[in-house]
Amino acid sequence: MVPKELKGEQLIPLNEMKTIDRRLYNQYTKKYIQHPERKKLLTQKIPKIDCLFNDVVHLSPIHPNMIYKSLKEMGIQLDDDMEFYQIPVEQLRPNVNVYYLFKKSNYLSSSIDITPFDIRLLDVGQYDELLTVPNETIHFYQNGYTKDDPQFAMFHYIPHVFSLGNINLQNVETVRWSDSVD
Repeated sequence: MVPKELKGEQLIPLNEMKTIDRRLYNQYTKKYIQHPERKKLLTQKIPKIDCLFNDVVHLSPIHPNMIYKSLKEMGIQLDDDMEFYQIPVEQLRPNVNVYYLFKKSNYLSSSIDITPFDIRLLDVGQYDELLTVPNETIHFYQNGYTKDDPQFAMFHYIPHVFSLGNINLQNVETVRWSDSVD
């Protein structure tokens, strides 16, 4: 998602933001601190790259329009103008990157540690974007989607790319999630 407030031309991890702008850090960590299960995520370790959950930039390996369409099909009211960065995977080359599987079968709650089995080192040259929303996510939307807190549930059971380092946004396009994928 394109942050409402962005300083500079890089996406940075939350822990780095804490040292640069405490107000922004507090704003962006509120969704973790105010949720009983998500609070532990701020201190959760990511295996294989020896860092914390908030030491990495979180990316989605699926075009946002796929998520948008899945939610819209369920009749959920959404902000059609929400924008996302469309970051070419080549932009991640300077960083260490992993793929977090985030499968229902491995995920009990956000208070349970991420296991090494849930993490795969990501070879940028071998990366493929997901073309559909996982069935586990669709079932979650149908059975557990919280309309009061739509951003919490939006990426549930969708694999994540964790990028350890900053991501340069120069020449990176933004897309509205309501715009169809060609």
